[in-house]
Amino acid sequence: MAVVLYYLVSFLSDLSGMLGLTVIGIVFLYRFNKSNFWMAIGNTPQQVSLVSFVGLSTPVVVGIVAYALGLVPAFTVEEWTILTLYASVVWAGAVTPVDSVSRVIDDALETQAIANARFEQLSERYQKLRYRTPEPVTIDIDLDYDLSTLQGAQMAITGLEAMEEWLDQYEACLETREKLATCLDESVRDQAIANDTLAARVATLTENSHPKHYDTAETAASALKVLETVVTNYEQGHLPSDFLEDDTADLLEVAGPRGKQLTRIESNATQLPA
Repeated sequence: MAVVLYYLVSFLSDLSGMLGLTVIGIVFLYRFNKSNFWMAIGNTPQQVSLVSFVGLSTPVVVGIVAYALGLVPAFTVEEWTILTLYASVVWAGAVTPVDSVSRVIDDALETQAIANARFEQLSERYQKLRYRTPEPVTIDIDLDYDLSTLQGAQMAITGLEAMEEWLDQYEACLETREKLATCLDESVRDQAIANDTLAARVATLTENSHPKHYDTAETAASALKVLETVVTNYEQGHLPSDFLEDDTADLLEVAGPRGKQLTRIESNATQLPA
């Protein structure tokens, strides 16, 4: 074992210069190839890849040709190691400013691309929702975003998150409204202004629970959760016949019930019949 270890150490010692040159050469070529410098030359991913490939392969090909023609300087391995190390330092120092600028530009473009893609996706959802929504029900969502600048895109991302939350609530409201409509002989709006019947009271609550009556998507979500319970019980015939009558009738006059009002409505909708 000692003999094997001795020969191994001797072998690695003889190769130390070559190993150092190889490692530094690999580092140099990797840094050379991965530099964002090429982003300043190519306009498309294909052009960047082509320029990067040419930039990487050129010194390798030139080195091979120079060696074949005997034009390579008669340096020792140690001298080549030092030369390659200096070349790596010089290259890194030269392209670092370009790399930094390229990263900033890449981040800006990525932010704008994300904002634009998100806006298009949410706009499509909004248009589909408008198509499904019956007149005269409205959808109050702000679509006025300036995505032409980085600052506008950064500000829009937060707004688009809020827009998505509101779209979720409007869709939930529409689904519940459509579910109720299948149980009625008239539209929800017409039923809400009909005589004092159970169906009219449920329809009125549906009108009053529309997201437009709320300041935040979270509050609207709480109201729609209670509304879903009411409509489901009505659909299944489990809603008490005196739902929102007598001492709870005042809740039908509230546009945008919340807090304790929702608690009273839910309790009234889930109470067992006498």
